Amino acid sequence: MKLAWSRSEFPTVLTWRFDRNQPFDRPWRIWARSANAMSEKAKSVPRTRDSRIQRQTLVPTGRVSHRSELDQLIQTLQLKSVPSGEISFLAFANIYHTEKPYLSRLPSGTNLPRTNLVTSNHQIDVFEISGHESSFALAKSGFEYATSSVQMQQWDDFSVCSEYIPKMESWLQEYLNCERVFIYAYNFRGNSAETGRKSTKTPFFRAHCDATPTSCLRRLQLFLPEQLLRPKKRVRYLK
Repeated sequence: MKLAWSRSEFPTVLTWRFDRNQPFDRPWRIWARSANAMSEKAKSVPRTRDSRIQRQTLVPTGRVSHRSELDQLIQTLQLKSVPSGEISFLAFANIYHTEKPYLSRLPSGTNLPRTNLVTSNHQIDVFEISGHESSFALAKSGFEYATSSVQMQQWDDFSVCSEYIPKMESWLQEYLNCERVFIYAYNFRGNSAETGRKSTKTPFFRAHCDATPTSCLRRLQLFLPEQLLRPKKRVRYLK
């Protein structure tokens, strides 16, 4: 059933092979965009398992007592918090004893659920930092603000790959004072109702981690294996 569905809807999934020299040749980008257009087909597919049995809330209700350096900086600057919506966090579920949490963005051709995620919503403090941008540094805060000189007139896959990414790599190399910059992924993200682009990913309100130390090392091995042979060099992953 799954094989027949792949052949009919996304046949390239069966023949695609990774090429590190073409990092943006990723058919799943097209599959995901096609999946948005196929959303009607996915309505009959269960989005998740029945969570009534598997839910077991173990999330602490009180505030975390530990304060990071970033928390202390926010307090020192006396930044004001602004109203924010709720952010979804992964909640403990009994099913995670036997299954890893997963989410498929593609409509399924079977009756299998597209996700087993169980989440709980939490109100998160968001702070207004206007006028204090220079107080945050990448090395200490984990993020910083910078103004890029790269200008674009057209935003599509071709212009991003041929123009924007090479320019950004050059600018980042100079800004970060590093030997090399390699950009391996990009996304168009925005409100499709406002942009009129069905292929645009909407803002994501579920807390998530795009990379871990292990996955960063695997990406390095995948895209730049020669860097693994240079143990005295430092590699930094930036989102």
